[in-house]
Amino acid sequence: MSITIASWVISRPRVPALPGPGTRGGGERYAGTVAEILSRHHDVDLIGDEPVDRSELSDVLGLDLSRTTYRQWPPLESADLSNLTGDYDLFINSTFGSNLASKAAKSAYLVFFELRTLPSR
Repeated sequence: MSITIASWVISRPRVPALPGPGTRGGGERYAGTVAEILSRHHDVDLIGDEPVDRSELSDVLGLDLSRTTYRQWPPLESADLSNLTGDYDLFINSTFGSNLASKAAKSAYLVFFELRTLPSR
């Protein structure tokens, strides 16, 4: 059985704030580690909305992402991107503050810390 897994680990800043290319740190490394492990037995796509050098990303994160495929999605609103998730057996979203509704057969949302809005002063 072939399972295709998407992991949304690279994106550029927009509202709400999402991790950008300069913020490849703990959360991105955690999501990348999930992608690395799953890619040992499954097809895994890394998804983002800007060009990414997968080899450079592997070096920066200290991971082996050579078995993954990078897919660049258009910078659309989350509602428009939702339809693209339906192509996957499992869609793992690790994007901070995302409201992307997945249409994949199974989905996971990796949360690294609680999202809170501060009261305005």
